[in-house]
Amino acid sequence: MASCDREELARLAQLIEQWVDLDVECDAKARLRRKIDVLGRACEQLRIALRHVDNALEYDEFIRGQLEVTDDALHYRVATAPPTRAIEFTRPSQYQSKLLLFLLIYHRPGDRVIDMGCS
Repeated sequence: MASCDREELARLAQLIEQWVDLDVECDAKARLRRKIDVLGRACEQLRIALRHVDNALEYDEFIRGQLEVTDDALHYRVATAPPTRAIEFTRPSQYQSKLLLFLLIYHRPGDRVIDMGCS
């Protein structure tokens, strides 16, 4: 996650608890996980409705930013300084969509990710 300590993550969990309401009976840990899932799916629905399916924010750019959680909002501040790299390389985030496509195409029932490339 963006530069974010445990206290920020705890506040984010509290914010999600306030934002998302469930009518499912489960323990607190499972309930928070379910709320995170619901919030993620709701954001996906909004992406589809707005025809903004691809996330333009690269993951490595996101984690360089600063995430702050207040009582009623989630604040994200973009990193001002460009990353410093001794050697230029392909960012892992550039492989994400290709990897997911590969996994979708070549998935077979009973396959495990750990077995990929070992056959």
